[in-house]
Amino acid sequence: QVTGSAEQWTVTAPASRFDIAIEEDLIEEVARVHGYDALPAAMPSGALSLPRLSEAEVPTGQMRETLVGAGYQEAICYAFVERKLLELLALDTQALPLANPISSDMDVMRTALFPGLLKALERNLRFQQERVRLFEVGTVFHQGEVLEEIERIAGVVCGTALPEQWGAKARGLDFYDIKGHVEQLLATRGCSRDLRFVPCELPFLHPGQAATVYLADRAIGWVGAIHPQAQQALGIKPRTFAFELDMAELEKREVPSANKISSFPSVRRDLALLVPEATSYATVENQIRADGGELLRQLTVFDQFSGQAVEKGYKSLAIGLILQDVSCTLTDEVVDSVIDRVVKGLESQLDVQLRG
Repeated sequence: QVTGSAEQWTVTAPASRFDIAIEEDLIEEVARVHGYDALPAAMPSGALSLPRLSEAEVPTGQMRETLVGAGYQEAICYAFVERKLLELLALDTQALPLANPISSDMDVMRTALFPGLLKALERNLRFQQERVRLFEVGTVFHQGEVLEEIERIAGVVCGTALPEQWGAKARGLDFYDIKGHVEQLLATRGCSRDLRFVPCELPFLHPGQAATVYLADRAIGWVGAIHPQAQQALGIKPRTFAFELDMAELEKREVPSANKISSFPSVRRDLALLVPEATSYATVENQIRADGGELLRQLTVFDQFSGQAVEKGYKSLAIGLILQDVSCTLTDEVVDSVIDRVVKGLESQLDVQLRG
């Protein structure tokens, strides 16, 4: 039965045609009665437009490639973890419990990525993999007034710094190795000048081997050695290090701009400094950059030691300063004035002395 006007029809299908239920069924029925051969053939048309990636965005794939280049392998862990694991690492305060967990060891949503990576690392060690480097890009969940879903990138490492080889003596990983991995990762967004590592205390990290990672004044994550008690509870024997960073801060950057390359030679001056034990290198570097001005192009630490040869309460730092001008060759007088200004600033502001 059909009722309606030229613009609109109302069709009621007979009770025997239970296969006609929606508008598309009716169109198909008309086409069948009219004859499929009588319908004009036309190729469907469509256009696909590729979105342009802004220069201010850092592709996630580029970060993955950076870590793979550093010897890491990507892992994909469950978003569900055991509450006891989060309690062990003091990460359970914002954990979201599951109403119907699939097993007792997957009863809450993860609040961080690295606990799952630590479990994967421990499993690899049990299968006699002595050198393990894993990373993951994924979402963590924080329960508060509203549920937060935060995208992060994390990594865990243990074993030797270099693969087994004949040309170099085996050396175990240390804090500076994984700190270098984080610096390498953040270099993809061109932020070396804004990057700072500030000592911190976190319950799951080794005291004295932990740092909060800052971009300018924003804390974006942490890096450090896993606490020995946590390692023992997880059954991990070798020294293990980890990092975890917020992806939202890594995926955006200032659009890079070209700088003029100087055609004039650079000048290097080395400083041997006695630095108070409590003063971090970052503090020393910031002071040197503040006093060095535009002529200071680069700082390099090439030696550090403490002990009987150094005054008690101090450590020795050897720092190389590279100076260069884009408009002329630097004279000894200009270089000496910059170095003198740097040394005076260190002495007056930080109680840093030149070694005799």
